[in-house]
Amino acid sequence: MSQQNATPVLEIRDLVVSIGEAEPLKGVQLSINPGEVHALVGESGSGKSMTALAAMRLLPKQAVIRSGQILFDGEDIVHLGAPQMRRLRGARMSMIFQEPMTSLNPVLTIGRQITETLQLHLGMNRREARARAIELLDLVGIADPGQRVDAFPHQLSGGMRQRVMIAMAVACRPRLLIADEPTTALDVTIQAQVLDLIAALQRELPMAVLLITHNIAVVGRWADRASVMYGGRVVESGPVGEVLTAPAHSYTRQLLAAVPDVKSSRFYRDGPLEEIAVPATGMPA
Repeated sequence: MSQQNATPVLEIRDLVVSIGEAEPLKGVQLSINPGEVHALVGESGSGKSMTALAAMRLLPKQAVIRSGQILFDGEDIVHLGAPQMRRLRGARMSMIFQEPMTSLNPVLTIGRQITETLQLHLGMNRREARARAIELLDLVGIADPGQRVDAFPHQLSGGMRQRVMIAMAVACRPRLLIADEPTTALDVTIQAQVLDLIAALQRELPMAVLLITHNIAVVGRWADRASVMYGGRVVESGPVGEVLTAPAHSYTRQLLAAVPDVKSSRFYRDGPLEEIAVPATGMPA
């Protein structure tokens, strides 16, 4: 559970990011407390992943932070140099990316990819790092970790590759874990297993988690607080129960109304889902 009076692990203030003349982020405000699972929800293109990449200082080369602050444990990291950010990433803040097959190196074993992080940030020797990698694979529920540690990514299923990504992300017990659509392309059963695993690790380690998703059901089940993004802005933020049951912003209400309900005729052809109405101003009415 979150610690409401603690200094935020991550606080983003008035963040503006531009790509050429476009502004994918237009003054983002976001705060994540220690020990909290904070869901960032919104439709595709709303700026969720761009916010995560900005927080990790992993924006594409053409993207520029025009203004604002990104405070990690109270320190503004916007102007930190590349060497300082490399020491920070993987050790104190880490990220699970959407597609593990493209995030994992196909020519290195999964064990080598985990041990690299342990040797770089914790100073372990090769033997210590390998033993810890096997422990981490066991921790994330991979069977026969002593053998799987020498497997290549293509030899694992999608669900197992995602578990490897989680093992890499939590290897150094980070303060903040960013999970960007961590269940993309997984079937429903594996999705639930992966999210349950992240929740269990969050409680055990403990760490704050920024869970990026467009799935409202995921928000309701796994998050403590939620922020809703639209058009590069956070339009609503609060305890997850309040955001989902008593939304204050019109866009949040329309987003919830667009969710299929198997108990309602809205799921069927004779009861079409509501569309999100966007006027000329660019914001929902």
